[in-house]
Amino acid sequence: MQRTWRSAIREDVDQAIMLSMSFQACIRSLKEKGYEVVTGGKYMKVRPQGKERFVRLRSLGDNYTEEAIKQRILRQRMPEQPPKPAPLTVKRVKVRGDLDSPASHGRDSAHYTSTIYISFEKRSVSQQARCLIYCAKTCG
Repeated sequence: MQRTWRSAIREDVDQAIMLSMSFQACIRSLKEKGYEVVTGGKYMKVRPQGKERFVRLRSLGDNYTEEAIKQRILRQRMPEQPPKPAPLTVKRVKVRGDLDSPASHGRDSAHYTSTIYISFEKRSVSQQARCLIYCAKTCG
C-alpha cells in the first residue's frame, strides 16, 4: 500500500499520543516533528512541513478529533487495574449449648452462647452446613 501524506499525519499523531502524558505535550510533540498546529478554532488542524494547506484532524477519522485525542491520552495515563476480588461472605453464627445432646437445648438447662465467624467463599450449601456443624461441635 502506498503511503499518503494523510496516512503519514495519522502515524505522526498516533506516535505523539503514545509519547504524551497530556494534550499540551502531544501538541508540543507534533510541533517538534515540524507540524504547524492550530487548536483555537472549531476544529484542530495541522499543516505538515512543506505543505501549503492545513488538514483538519477530524477528517482523518473519529479517533482524531480533539476530544478523541484527549480521551486516548487519558486512557493510556490510567494503568489498567486488575479486577477486584469478590468480597468475602462472612456469616455470624450464634451457637447455644451442645449440639450432641438434645437435652441441653431446653430452657431449664444451663447453656452458653459463643459467636463464631465463618467465611463461606466458594463453598456449596452442603459444605456450609458441614462447616457449621463442625464449628458447633468444636465450640460446644
